[in-house]
Amino acid sequence: MSGLKAVLFDMDGVIVDTELEDFKAQVAFVKKINEENGRSSEGLDFKLLLGKSYALLLDQLYALTYGMVDAEELWARFLAFDAEWNRHSDVSLLYRPETEEVLSVAKAFALKTAVVSSSPQERIEEVLNACGIRDEFDLIVSGALLERSKPDPTIYRNALADLSLAPEECVAIEDSTCGIEAALAAGIPVIAYEEVRVPIDQTAATWMARGLSEAASIIRSLAANG
Repeated sequence: MSGLKAVLFDMDGVIVDTELEDFKAQVAFVKKINEENGRSSEGLDFKLLLGKSYALLLDQLYALTYGMVDAEELWARFLAFDAEWNRHSDVSLLYRPETEEVLSVAKAFALKTAVVSSSPQERIEEVLNACGIRDEFDLIVSGALLERSKPDPTIYRNALADLSLAPEECVAIEDSTCGIEAALAAGIPVIAYEEVRVPIDQTAATWMARGLSEAASIIRSLAANG
């Protein structure tokens, strides 16, 4: 790849270990709605919920609940359910401190850093501030502000435009299939944070890392040899 100039982080499932808890909440919500409406959740393909942007998540929730509840009402109920599920959680406890190893490598090689996440802007700011690393990032791009988020590549193309960089000058760290697809579709090589607890297809990623320490090593090598 061309000389590395930036590291683009996904947030949920990379910087903070929220992917599994989010998945549990979504599955519990689907089962609750189906039980209320006398429908079975047995045999449903719950992995369709994994790594989805908010817009795509609504589509999957609607499908998995058999379209029994109006989409607008379903989304409002899910947001309330999710807020209650997470009401007593402290996101800082889900922070992966190895993030700082990647940030340290970025600083050592004068690489720009960005968070490119499907979450709403205020949620991204809240999480990064809670983890004490907001000021470490040059840019935040939220897919919630876009008509289409991951796996659509627009979110990554916007990040490239804001950073004035070419795709080959960046590397993305992702965990979900949608995130990996979005970065690759924008021409950006991807390090996948290996997830073994839930069935996520990460096979398209350029590199696999068994944690952020390993991702930091990959980035150090790319920066040193670019």
